[in-house]
Amino acid sequence: MAIMAQAINIRGKVISAADGNPLAGASVTAYTASGREVGASTNSNGDYSLQITTDVTYLIFAYVGMQPVRESINNRNVINATLTADESDLDEVVV
Repeated sequence: MAIMAQAINIRGKVISAADGNPLAGASVTAYTASGREVGASTNSNGDYSLQITTDVTYLIFAYVGMQPVRESINNRNVINATLTADESDLDEVVV
């Protein structure tokens, strides 16, 4: 008899560190020890919701032009993320 991992709901908000505004369309990806499990995008308010298994150990938050953030689950159901600008992308600006 196989034991199935329990499903849990995780939710939260993704914002910009520069101005505190929500980041619509940011990606939120859940990972287990063996790799990617599931992903979602934030809505226009920067909110997301994922149904994951208890095998998931961390989330990666990413947005174009921002540095990705890794957050461990640690038995939390609400995980918010604040993303900062990726300064390396600014070196490529053409005027």
